[in-house]
Amino acid sequence: MVTTIKLKEQTKKELDTFREYKNETYDEIIRKVLYIAKNVGKNPQLSEKTIKEIEEARKRI
Repeated sequence: MVTTIKLKEQTKKELDTFREYKNETYDEIIRKVLYIAKNVGKNPQLSEKTIKEIEEARKRI
């Protein structure tokens, strides 16, 4: 099922900062953010590693 959601421009811009590659979909970005949010309490080191990997990937775009 595909659906449409409304986002404020600022929210869209903030989601874009999590983009790892140019053609990454918003579905992929939101799933990634949800994964990080769910795991930050369970395994903070893994979440920190994931965030660093995203930052490195953004530099390559």
